[in-house]
Amino acid sequence: MPLRKDFLFLTCLIGIALAPVSASAHPHAWIDYRTRVIFNDDNKITAIREHWLFDSTYTEFALHDYGKYKGGVPTHKLLMDLANENLKNLKDADYFTVLEESGKKKKIESVSNPDSYMEKGRIALDFTVTLKEPADAVKNKVDYMIYDPSYYVSMLHDKENAIVLEGKNAGKCSYELATPNPNKATVSLATAIDKNGKAPDDLGAYFAQRMTLSCK
Repeated sequence: MPLRKDFLFLTCLIGIALAPVSASAHPHAWIDYRTRVIFNDDNKITAIREHWLFDSTYTEFALHDYGKYKGGVPTHKLLMDLANENLKNLKDADYFTVLEESGKKKKIESVSNPDSYMEKGRIALDFTVTLKEPADAVKNKVDYMIYDPSYYVSMLHDKENAIVLEGKNAGKCSYELATPNPNKATVSLATAIDKNGKAPDDLGAYFAQRMTLSCK
């Protein structure tokens, strides 16, 4: 089955021999992430700074599959080359980032300030997603989710320092993190899809954490 363009950054995982318990089920890779929500002086959301930490299996396979890696500690340039390729391939999928204002998806203007490095033996990727138009969390309900639509990759907020609200008046804002609760049928569907199987459209949304933001 041909891979979708937005998922090419994980093609190196196709050859991994996963443990029997997960070999026939989604997900096949894991990312812990943290988010820094950036507000302007009017308390409107302009961007999200994201920190992704890839699992150790992906890290090992990505480095050894990447042609420029010669072993040892990967150089910053090598990690940045890989990061830029990842972000290029994720562009059409809006970098797995969905932010909604009053239920309407906001358009992404650009991605900036990428960085990549090793953290606790795992590849870390940082980047900033900037909205085309700010989202007003004072007047409207604002939510965001970060997830792989195919659910090939499971993405969850890190347990520590997962969310930071940044801005002059960010102290007037608060957030609520909703844990996903997919029904048994959806879980069974996900576990029945093998590594090369085609997932239903937006399957990952059922397993995504939803962040709701509000400001006074």
